[in-house]
Formats: sequence, C-alpha cells, structure tokens
Amino acid sequence: MKFSSLFCNEKGLTLMELVMAFAILLLVLGVSYTFYVYAARSSAVAASQANLQQNVRLARTLIENEIKFADYIKVGEEPPERENCRSIYLEDGKIMIQYENGTVKELLGGLSDDMAMDLLFTVSGNSFIETMVAARDGTNTFEITAKVLILKRSIDNKDKDSADRIYYADEL
Repeated sequence: MKFSSLFCNEKGLTLMELVMAFAILLLVLGVSYTFYVYAARSSAVAASQANLQQNVRLARTLIENEIKFADYIKVGEEPPERENCRSIYLEDGKIMIQYENGTVKELLGGLSDDMAMDLLFTVSGNSFIETMVAARDGTNTFEITAKVLILKRSIDNKDKDSADRIYYADEL
C-alpha cells in the first residue's frame, strides 16, 4: 500500500462514522465536565474548612497568649470589683476584647459575616483555664479545646465555673 493512497482516499467519512465520532466526543466531554465540577466543589469545601480551622486556631492562640501570664483571672458575666481589667467575650458571634481604657475591638478582625464563633471559658483547678473556641459557617463546624496553664496564679472562681467571658489583669 502506498503512502499517498492512505491520505488521498476520495471516499471521505460516512454520516454514520461522523455521528459515532461526535457521540464518543460528547461522552468524553460529559465525563470530563462531571469530574471538573466535582473537583471544583471539593476544592471550595476544603478551602472553607481550612479557613475555619485557621481562624479557630488563631483565636485560641491569641486568647492563650493574653491570659496565661495574667496575675488575676475571673470567669463570669459580672465584672470583678477590681479596676483595670481586660476582658475577652462573645458578642453576636464575634470574639471581642475590651482593654483597660474601655476600648473594644474584635479579636479576629475581618472575619466574614457568615462565620459565627463560639467561646467558653471553664475554671479547671487552681492553675488552669479550659478554653473552648469553635466556629461555624454555612456547612462546616470546627471546635478546639485547650487547657491554659496560668503561670502567675490568682483565679477568682467564687461566682461561676464557666462562662463565655473572662476578665484578667496583669498587675495585682
């Protein structure tokens, strides 16, 4: 068989061959599109979960760094009798920090509005505060609990053993 006879066939494609080729092409494109959509959705869910976990871990770390060297700690809703206390609390699904001068700011500024945080402080013995931080968005939830060793001492837990607000001060 000559090389030129392979490409110079004047018969061409029949209508049936053309229809079969298009059917196979559509089948391959349909399967490819299904995998693409699945991969895109999986990627979006993974990114959302990673963002949620990152925010919870960051909040826990910031709270731990704020309270672990405190000289005075009180868990509860009622403010302590002493002055110059800071507090960390939950307000409308956001974790807030209030400084000694009364200034209030969001602990994790810039969170999306569809993400809601949860917070709980529990006195655990004389030297530990158990901190639970959780977040949820439309479909995902992530929670982390950690015990924080209070290195300097005074935990005032006469009123309540757990609450979503903690007061703390560095100097007695």
